[in-house]
Amino acid sequence: MKNQRYLIVLLLFVAALFTLTVNLTAAISVQKVWQPDSQLAPANTRVSFMQFLLLSDTTERVDGITIQTTGTDVSVYRQSLLENGFGDIVGTIGIRESNTQFMPLSLIVKAGEPVYLTLKGDMERIIDSGYSGTIIGTDVVAIWTGATVSGSLPLVGTRHTVNTSLQVGGITSTGRKGSHQNITAGENQVLGSIEVTTSSAENMLVYGLPIEIHSTGGDPSRIRNLVAMDQNGAIIASSRGTSVLRKEYGHAMFALYSEKGGIVLPKGTSTIFFKGDTTDAFSRGGTIAVETNPSEWNAYGVLYGYQGAVSGLGSVLSATSFVRVPRLDVSTTSPQYMQVNAGTLQVPTLSILLDATKSSEDIRVTQIPILMVTSPQWKRDLSQLTLYDGSTLISWFHDDLGLDDGIAQLTLYFGANGFVVPKGTAKTVTVKLNISPNAIGFYGIALGDFANVDGVALQSGKTPTMSVTIGYTIVHAQSGKG
Repeated sequence: MKNQRYLIVLLLFVAALFTLTVNLTAAISVQKVWQPDSQLAPANTRVSFMQFLLLSDTTERVDGITIQTTGTDVSVYRQSLLENGFGDIVGTIGIRESNTQFMPLSLIVKAGEPVYLTLKGDMERIIDSGYSGTIIGTDVVAIWTGATVSGSLPLVGTRHTVNTSLQVGGITSTGRKGSHQNITAGENQVLGSIEVTTSSAENMLVYGLPIEIHSTGGDPSRIRNLVAMDQNGAIIASSRGTSVLRKEYGHAMFALYSEKGGIVLPKGTSTIFFKGDTTDAFSRGGTIAVETNPSEWNAYGVLYGYQGAVSGLGSVLSATSFVRVPRLDVSTTSPQYMQVNAGTLQVPTLSILLDATKSSEDIRVTQIPILMVTSPQWKRDLSQLTLYDGSTLISWFHDDLGLDDGIAQLTLYFGANGFVVPKGTAKTVTVKLNISPNAIGFYGIALGDFANVDGVALQSGKTPTMSVTIGYTIVHAQSGKG
């Protein structure tokens, strides 16, 4: 038995030692997999130096790389950057006088999953002709990680030649286009628009257009059939179904792609409109704004094929679109207390506000519930309940008010045609009634909650979203006043 226990302990010790050895020898291998041919490097272009990969048998973190630049004077070369295999920029460092610099990163290399990284550089927007012919290059000389690094360092990148005479295309500016607007929750709605200006040298081709939709009151991830359109109404890119790259409360990220291989931006200034189906994204209305960051675009010249240096072009946010749905907000505006003389006919009591200012359609109201409360012995003091739009009688309650035990639940109907509140407007209707000559006491008239305020959207036939705020008026009838 003792020998068996000893053997088990020994095996556990060996296993622990083996695990410790594996952890101590965890390594990341680095290897260059591709580099472009040498080429001319004109102003305002993004040139590539190499692509390399990082691979590890264990999951490891990479905190940065050290790069060494050649010929990259601050007047020639704006910044170095690193792109992952999806074209996302994962690290940047501006050029300083020193030719050796640390580029901070926050990369996770998962076990057995290679990470491909492309080292690029942005040329200055304007380069003095005296620098023409300068040879530039960027190498990777160190990988900063907690693991052992294996591989042949430094990784030497391609050398390029600065050219100041070749004029190539590029995106020079972006901005908001248009003003705030109202849209409906439905198909083919304009969500926002931006303006893009390119240089006059050549058209630009954009591969993938990342956009982020910001919203209040809705779920932007439920927007469908997203497209980008040019100023002539032609579709230039789409979201390819319902693909959402990332979402969180009030925000959703999408990528739009062209079916023709790229989005063509013509020379000069053009407008991009974003459209989508908001039917499922909004039930009570809300707001939408579209944001895109041109520094994340992969833009290439159609004629010369150079990638544009789009760094420094900050995010652009479209004007806000207000999403409207069929909607009616109901509340009361009358005073909560009023005194009247007994024996007064058609006393204006409860005022009800029917508000369709935020509605996308006209609303036909079909019924309004009214609650009346008084002491049982005074149930005959009130009669002839009516509803007026200004001086126009629009509904009345024909029967005895029936204040059983001092409470009456009444519904005012508007007939087959209903009472229409046009979209963008609000109407106030007033409850009137007769006070008997013998009335003396307190009488409550309220917007009831025992039944719905009913209505229908006039154009679509949909049931509108209703928001009802209960309110009341207390009438104090006094004999012999006045």
